[in-house]
Amino acid sequence: MEAGDVKLEDSLVAEKEISDVAEAWDEVSPVDEKPRSDNEGGLRNADGLSGTSIADESDYLGERASRAEGGEKIYLCHLCDYKTKYPGQFKAHKKTHPREKLFMCGQCSYKTDRPGLLEQHVRVHTGETPFSCELCDYKTTRLRNLKAHETTHTGEKPFLCDQCDFKTSYQGQLKIHNRVHTGEKPFVCDECDYKTSYQGKLKLHKRVHTGEKPFGCDECDYRTTQQCHLKMHKSIHTGEKPYTCDQCEYRTCRLGHLKMHYRVHTGERPYACDQCDYKTRNPSHLKIHVRRHAQAHTRR
Repeated sequence: MEAGDVKLEDSLVAEKEISDVAEAWDEVSPVDEKPRSDNEGGLRNADGLSGTSIADESDYLGERASRAEGGEKIYLCHLCDYKTKYPGQFKAHKKTHPREKLFMCGQCSYKTDRPGLLEQHVRVHTGETPFSCELCDYKTTRLRNLKAHETTHTGEKPFLCDQCDFKTSYQGQLKIHNRVHTGEKPFVCDECDYKTSYQGKLKLHKRVHTGEKPFGCDECDYRTTQQCHLKMHKSIHTGEKPYTCDQCEYRTCRLGHLKMHYRVHTGERPYACDQCDYKTRNPSHLKIHVRRHAQAHTRR
């Protein structure tokens, strides 16, 4: 057995010993606990240091809950003096106490502070997809993903935006959508000033700097940075034009072209020159027009 395999095995053993203790960091579920002796039970953490017992799993996470007068639950942090009656605020507070990433993958550089996440990650290497949909062939590595997928059959969209009509089956999608309203752009290019709200767009943008074009046409030398561009390109070879105008016989291989074409019927000209009254339905035409202003200015 290689050294890397030993490290992975040890990490998974530690995961089984402390079970889902660390998962409570994701979802606060306070419990009423009786006072326990500091020496009660015992647990070895992944780094070999003495920890708390499984019975004290809430304290292991820096989480305790007690009842104030009237039965109200109070969330207490044992790492500092913080306390609150709101579970959401307590969950946010716990993030101010970053935990060491003790659980390491033996096959790559991945490490985490949660044993449950390590177990999920290992499935990337093994290909294991233990969670299956009963209504279709969908399989996944995570129970959370399966539950979200099942809503595609029921039509349920429980996650609602409180600022518009957007709703979705996925909590993560709602979080991303909220950036439309906040203007947040947390993903920043480290080689230029580019910022975006979406991690996937940053990944695509970086190919501008690397020159990477991973998607290639199997009928010619065309290569591109995005799979959707390759799909559009292939229509040149097939002659396929799937996008059709419902008001005339216009057909195109690109959805963007169809949207621009509709402006012929609506009369919409959303692209306006800020130096004269010129308006157009095509952004490329506006660029050409603005260039003429610049050329006229240099000739003066």
